[in-house]
Amino acid sequence: MMKRNIAVVLFSSFALSACAKSSETNHKSSKPSPELQQKIQKLVEKTKKNMIFVEGGSYLMGDFGLVTPELEKMVPNSMAVKNPKGNTEKPSNQPFSPGADNKTLHKVTLSSFNMNAYKTTLEDFNTFTEATGQAASTDNKRYGSNIAHEVATGMAWQQAKEYCQWLGQQVGTPMDLPTEAQWEYVARNKGQYTLFATNTGKVEPKKNLWGLDQYDNYRHLHDLQTVANIPVIGQTPPNPLGFYDLVTNNYEWMNDWYDKDYYKHSPSNNPIGPKTGTEKVLRGTLAMGADNLMMADGFNIARSKALPIPNDESKSKYRLYSVRCVANIQQTIK
Repeated sequence: MMKRNIAVVLFSSFALSACAKSSETNHKSSKPSPELQQKIQKLVEKTKKNMIFVEGGSYLMGDFGLVTPELEKMVPNSMAVKNPKGNTEKPSNQPFSPGADNKTLHKVTLSSFNMNAYKTTLEDFNTFTEATGQAASTDNKRYGSNIAHEVATGMAWQQAKEYCQWLGQQVGTPMDLPTEAQWEYVARNKGQYTLFATNTGKVEPKKNLWGLDQYDNYRHLHDLQTVANIPVIGQTPPNPLGFYDLVTNNYEWMNDWYDKDYYKHSPSNNPIGPKTGTEKVLRGTLAMGADNLMMADGFNIARSKALPIPNDESKSKYRLYSVRCVANIQQTIK
């Protein structure tokens, strides 16, 4: 069972249905069997329980190592505070991460939204594929049914989007992929100057992130010696807002198209990314022991990208790309 210690779970902004709806996708029109209906209902109840209300606000998005007093004046009432206790110190005008795609600090103001505390599990995704008549995930062969309820499953961007939209239909309110502005806001505790989305803002091996030996032990326990680090979720403390595994245990798909220069002209209010592009934004990183964590990959401010649909050369990487869904209160992501 995944551990859970979330103090505030508010999903009452919507009139959620008491029972799971039948599938409304184009993949499958027949009525679900009683067994499948039970699986959908279980997923609906789990989703309602695990959605966390995030109050909107303003923050400086990007590599905040470059923050200046002038920039901070743009968000005087934000939750972004200098050097919060336990979090990484902010140097003077020195970037934290390599690359140039997050160096333009810019003010972002977000409406309130709800986000799932966990990444989507293989068990969750199996319910979706069964209900919509899609091919089963290849992760079933990789991990097996015994741990399907606690590992983050991989998928392409289009599948991730379809999953969230389908899940919203079952729950009774529109759901979608998060924007990267929403994800960073959550990972940084509503915009605070914190580099890692852990309970302390720091990487502490075997305390708030697994060490390599813990991944090894898990693989051996389930007789999966030939599998690389398994993205088992919910095993370490959540960040202060109650969200698990934002640092590691699979990248997460964002709704946004990727543009390395987008921060230079991003709108302030509820940015949703460029109108077009060739790659989609990813946040977080793959399953990785804290004692081997590549710094830039684990940063809350780091951006990654991938094609929304894999080509022949990149198919194997897509098992590393997962999703957690959002429900927007005052806007609908197209």
